[in-house]
Amino acid sequence: MRPNIVLTILTALTAMVSQAQASNWSMNGSSCVPGDRAIRGNSYTITGGSLTHRGNATDLITLYCPISGTWGSNIPTVLRMTYMDSDTTIAHITAQVIRLTASDGSLSFISPALSNQSVSTNVGVNVGVSFSHQFDFKNSYYYVRVDITRSSTKGFAKLFGVSLDCSTCPAD
Repeated sequence: MRPNIVLTILTALTAMVSQAQASNWSMNGSSCVPGDRAIRGNSYTITGGSLTHRGNATDLITLYCPISGTWGSNIPTVLRMTYMDSDTTIAHITAQVIRLTASDGSLSFISPALSNQSVSTNVGVNVGVSFSHQFDFKNSYYYVRVDITRSSTKGFAKLFGVSLDCSTCPAD
């Protein structure tokens, strides 16, 4: 019985290490830049690197998380978001990769929108969505846009962070 427990623990640790090593870029919620509306309304609060609505605020919180760096042949293919929420009928959180073209300022959605699941949870959840894009940091700027909404102070959605992962890259 003991060898099965050890094997299970080793398998879980290997999976966690592989997933972490496959990450190309990550940013905690508090490092993202809040939009003007959230700043003017003093709508958000930061705790331990995470970000959520302040007290009685119900304004839209828009965060801009700039993506920097290059990956060589390890091109990211998954947008991930780690969050916590209390009631998905009250609080909602979405994330999406966006490209700003340097030559004309046009915006393009690179990834499908990623949102909190329909099941509310009071523990951290990591969700992901796949996409395909050849990043061009010479001619474009990239960021993850996160929107956090809530219709009542009886619920919350808290962003821990976002990341870009390479699902097909070998673990180091």
